[in-house]
Amino acid sequence: MNRRQHIFLIAVLGIPVFLTAQPVATSVVPLNVQSNWQVTDSGRQFGTYKSKEALKMDHGTALLEGIELRDGIVEVDIAPMADRAFAGICFRAKDSEALELIYLRFHKSGQFDAIQYTPRFNGLDSWQLYHSSDYQGAATYKPGEWNRLKIKFEGSRAWVSINGGIKVALYVPELLRAPRKGKIGLWALGEVWFSNFSYSSLPSVVLMREAEELEQRARSITNWELSPAYSADSLNWQSYPSGDIKWQKISSNNEGLVNVSMYRRKRIFDQGEKNSLDVVFARTNISAENDEIRAVSFDYSDQIQVFLNGKTLFRGDNTFRSKGQLYRGEVKTGGNVLFLPLKKGNNELLIAVAERANGWGYVFQWE
Repeated sequence: MNRRQHIFLIAVLGIPVFLTAQPVATSVVPLNVQSNWQVTDSGRQFGTYKSKEALKMDHGTALLEGIELRDGIVEVDIAPMADRAFAGICFRAKDSEALELIYLRFHKSGQFDAIQYTPRFNGLDSWQLYHSSDYQGAATYKPGEWNRLKIKFEGSRAWVSINGGIKVALYVPELLRAPRKGKIGLWALGEVWFSNFSYSSLPSVVLMREAEELEQRARSITNWELSPAYSADSLNWQSYPSGDIKWQKISSNNEGLVNVSMYRRKRIFDQGEKNSLDVVFARTNISAENDEIRAVSFDYSDQIQVFLNGKTLFRGDNTFRSKGQLYRGEVKTGGNVLFLPLKKGNNELLIAVAERANGWGYVFQWE
């Protein structure tokens, strides 16, 4: 049984059971200047589009003040105007820099990644780290017309439907931020109109317990120490670091993935390719009973330098579009393989990971 196969009907053994909660009455929130919207987009415009009261946004979030949901249903109509437009719904938001986000890629209509889920930590979205069918889905949109987005989030899971379709367009089995009550709202990148925003709350459900992939975790390098974040432009980060570093102990997920933005904040973010280039160092200890060669698979975003016992082993660039216009730079287990020349005793594996946009992270697993 893998970690996506949840345990439902074992209440007799004292294990939590997932129950489908029923929504309370639906509330409709006007999109006008009189409503209590906190909008970060300086170019926002409240007006009318296609005979509907609407909000036009180009870049930013709009959070509804005074309403917080832990579990609920949120719906909105979205009409894309730009040729390349992204827009969606925020939920469980602490503020515009800490939230859950499900958005539509309108220019990807009909493709496998037309819908995207990503957690946002410290203002950074991370689609390069979360790109499997658990986080992306297919959908077809109506260009220039209203498209209805509906999201249901409950416990650790979320469901997405498009334009009233009965079929679930995206099922997210594991939301990646802690399931706490938070604000709901909207997000856009590229000119879009929003209208007909509504929400309903759901009774909080007991979180599902998942069957843990012990074998997967045993293969992963999970225990790390993380440095502070530095400006990559003012530091020779491709050389082994010198001086005193304040290290923080952290752990990866079961697959060995570390999302750096969970722990560190970029200097400039939410500006795409205009973001600052920032870097962290991470290190772990590898114990070997004898001198040996051990294979490790790894991947990263955006750039990496790998050191073993102070010596450089690898340098790479996995930046979005760094290898062509269609290159995505996604982080995948097994993306690269290194053969580590370990010496008997303790060995230090140290990496420098630099990031500009779309997901700051790395993954290491033993082959």
